[in-house]
Amino acid sequence: MLPSQTEPTKFIAGQQFNVNGRISPNDTEAAINFGGHLPYGEVDPAPFAGREFERVLCLCAERKSKREHQRDGKPVDPHEAVSCIIACIDPMRTLVTGAQGCIGSWVVKRLIEQKHEVVTFDVNDSLARLEMIAGRETASKVDRRIGRIEDTAAVKKLVREEGISHIVHLAAVLMPFCQKNPVEGGLINVIGTLNLFEAARDAERKTRIVYASSSAVWGPGSEYSEYGDGALTEDLPLKPATHYGVFKAANEANARVFYANDGISSMGLRPWTVYGPGRDAGLTADPTLAMRAVARRQPFEIRLSGFMDLQYVQDVADTFIQCLFSPAEGAYVFNLRGDVIEMEQLRQLLEEIRPGTAQLISVNGPQVPVAYKMSDSALMQTVGTLSRTPLREGVRATIEAFEHI
Repeated sequence: MLPSQTEPTKFIAGQQFNVNGRISPNDTEAAINFGGHLPYGEVDPAPFAGREFERVLCLCAERKSKREHQRDGKPVDPHEAVSCIIACIDPMRTLVTGAQGCIGSWVVKRLIEQKHEVVTFDVNDSLARLEMIAGRETASKVDRRIGRIEDTAAVKKLVREEGISHIVHLAAVLMPFCQKNPVEGGLINVIGTLNLFEAARDAERKTRIVYASSSAVWGPGSEYSEYGDGALTEDLPLKPATHYGVFKAANEANARVFYANDGISSMGLRPWTVYGPGRDAGLTADPTLAMRAVARRQPFEIRLSGFMDLQYVQDVADTFIQCLFSPAEGAYVFNLRGDVIEMEQLRQLLEEIRPGTAQLISVNGPQVPVAYKMSDSALMQTVGTLSRTPLREGVRATIEAFEHI
């Protein structure tokens, strides 16, 4: 007999539940809570073994049969099913800071699509980018909070009182701002990050953090010539050439201290040039702005030359979420890798996708002072296979999105 919803029963994933003759979460047909069901799909119970939950929520109300987890009469994608399984046995409330930004908007979109409760924290309550990429209905499902990430008391109160169990920390100011305003940049990028780790430490519950570091921690590729021409791995020394890169390197080091002293598990991810719908700010937004110009048949000058590692924003968002739900304990930092392309080559790719537009796009300016050859093998070894959209497909999808906005 299942306990009633009012009983303060604790469930431990991996233990056996005698539910109408069914056994345990190992069995994808088993009902494990209040008549709810695991979604269809194979489940590896190992990540959940021994973990204790005060309550169990089932988000599978739309399940139609023992063998199909459906939505609107159609089977749910297996990747969604995996996320839904996690939600069923581990109810969570996720805080996304910097949700107004490009990556933040996509992270919120994907979390809501997977039926997670999302709280956002930004300097105002606008979710214009989220509405652009996902629509107003999706944006309306967000629980919005207003404040400044450098406000220690406000951040601690938010994490403690809102029942936050997972944090995706993306609030930051970008490289040009930090170069011009290093003190204010440090307050937001470093003190703001310290505030979240302290809030997680003081929340009196297990709280996991995934945060945006940056490839800017590396510095120029010329600084690594002594290591050969291969991709950079996380064990090599950091040589940031900007205040922004120094701030991000400091966050990585502080995360390690918080795990060593307080057991706060975290993963820092180092994006390079993120591109796609919603990217419109920062110097490395220029590849996306060029795609927008192609869609609108308008001239545009890419203000940087040389090579960039282009990473499609939906893939980046999915990687943040994959790390958020990883069972790995520790303070990890990982490179992100996409497709390295020279800006003149990108210009030609735009011409191939939309013939006749090459004359609209020009390239002028310096190489970004950040190494662009990075290995993501450590990330894949830790969290598994990653989403990776081929460059041509991602560029085409971005142009098509702008054509319909």
